Amino acid sequence: MIRSGDPLVADSQHRRALRAAQAGIASEAAAEEPGPPPAHWAIVSHLEAVLGVHRSPDELMARALVHARPDHDDWCEPLLQLGYRADQEVFTWARDVASDGSSRDRRRFGLDALNFIGFGLDSPYDPDVHRKDDEQLPFTREATEFLRPLLDTEQDPHALRSVIAGFTSYCSAEEALAVLVHAGHAAPGVRRCVASPLTNNRDLTHRRLRGPQASETSHRHIT
Repeated sequence: MIRSGDPLVADSQHRRALRAAQAGIASEAAAEEPGPPPAHWAIVSHLEAVLGVHRSPDELMARALVHARPDHDDWCEPLLQLGYRADQEVFTWARDVASDGSSRDRRRFGLDALNFIGFGLDSPYDPDVHRKDDEQLPFTREATEFLRPLLDTEQDPHALRSVIAGFTSYCSAEEALAVLVHAGHAAPGVRRCVASPLTNNRDLTHRRLRGPQASETSHRHIT
C-alpha cells in the first residue's frame, strides 16, 4: 500500500491508485481469468479510508461478499476497517449480521467482524485517539454472552473458528475453558483455534482437565 506523500492533494498517488483500482473493478466483471480474483475492492476500501471516506458496515460487507472468500484480501480489508471502528454501533451491527440465518456468507462475515472488533485496534486514520492497554471494550460482556451458546450449536467450521477466536478474546480465562469441547474437532483449523488462546493459560487448563498432578502430556490433544 502507498504510505508516502499527502493523500489529500488533488492528484496524489493515493487518488491515482484509487482511480486505477476502480477501473480494475469495472474491467474485472468482463474478464474471466484463471486464478484468484485481484483484490481491487480491498485496495479501494483502504485508499478511501486514507482519504477520509469511511464506508458503512453494510457497504464494506457488500465488497467482501463480491467474491465471498474468507482467505481473500477483499474479505479481510473490510474487516480491518471495521476493527478500527470498534464501538457499540458496529458491535450491534455485527451481532445482527452474525444472527442472520438466511445467508452462510453473511453469518461468516458477521462472526469474523465480531472477532476483529475485539482486537481493540487503534485507527491509523485518527492518530490522536489511542486505547489504553487495559481498556475493556464497552460491549465485552454482550459479546461473550452472544458467542457462548454458539460454541454448542455452530456446525460450519469457518464460523466455529470465528466463534472460538472471538469468544476467547472477550471472555475471562476461566470461561475460555469452554472451548475445550472442540479440542478433537475434525477440522484442523478449529483445533488450532482451540489451542492458540489456551497457551497462555496452560496451568489453569491443567488443573481443570486432570487436577494438580497432571503432566504436560494433557495438552497434546489440543495441538
